[in-house]
Amino acid sequence: MICEIFEIRPQEFIQKILDEISLPRYYSGQNGKETWSTLIMLEHLDTIDFSEERLALHEPYMEKLHNIVSQKPSANEEEVELTETEARNLMAEWHKATLAYRSKYLLDGLADDV
Repeated sequence: MICEIFEIRPQEFIQKILDEISLPRYYSGQNGKETWSTLIMLEHLDTIDFSEERLALHEPYMEKLHNIVSQKPSANEEEVELTETEARNLMAEWHKATLAYRSKYLLDGLADDV
């Protein structure tokens, strides 16, 4: 209803929320209003029952992310940005590993067909 009242297209609003989600920004200590989007995502992740296999894939990256951000500075803006960059690099690595895991079934047995 509120979207209709303010003439907001729900798809655009949802996309804005998705664009603001950032674990590196959130965990590096940046406290802008966009962190609410990340909190919504984290709350949703808590409701998902992941299989042991999927948890085994994600846990090392979650631990690395924790290690990066647990040493974050609280005041020095330059160090906060470095922490975010390091976390972003880890997220890229995590994403690549996840995509490789998901595409594994495409490559399984491929050499046998050659």
